Amino acid sequence: MKPAALALQRFADKWGDPDLLPELVDSGDLAITEHRMGRRFPEAYVHAVTLVGLPLPTLSLSNSLIEADADASDIEAFFTPEEITAGLNAHRTAATPAAFVAFASDSCGDRYGFLCTPGNGARPAEGAVFQMDHETGEVTDVADSFLDWLLDYNQIAFVHFDEA
Repeated sequence: MKPAALALQRFADKWGDPDLLPELVDSGDLAITEHRMGRRFPEAYVHAVTLVGLPLPTLSLSNSLIEADADASDIEAFFTPEEITAGLNAHRTAATPAAFVAFASDSCGDRYGFLCTPGNGARPAEGAVFQMDHETGEVTDVADSFLDWLLDYNQIAFVHFDEA
């Protein structure tokens, strides 16, 4: 298992719903999404989500970020290939780069994504992760890679959220 897949598995184990396995992503579905967009995802992302799946983060992640006074937004959901295609133009403004493709969201409606390589040529090994503000459409760099983005969350101390 490659480093990004290991980090995604650790994320799923730590922050995911213990009663639900990550939703598996079919590589063919991801390829169809790439074809429809005319863009390529980084290899590290493709390998991780097709091997591990898409975790469903719990409120413990948000709670832990608050308790740690972390300078990061939570992750509410990872998008399926179908959701990526359907949401391709969601919250876009003139400030949003055309290459931005969201793969996850936070609880405020902001999106996490890559500036994906256009065309159907060689797939990049990695790609920086950006956060798009849902109100302005502006994107900011939040991690140098998908692996680094996951590792940032995995290093946060776990604080259980009690819904009672």
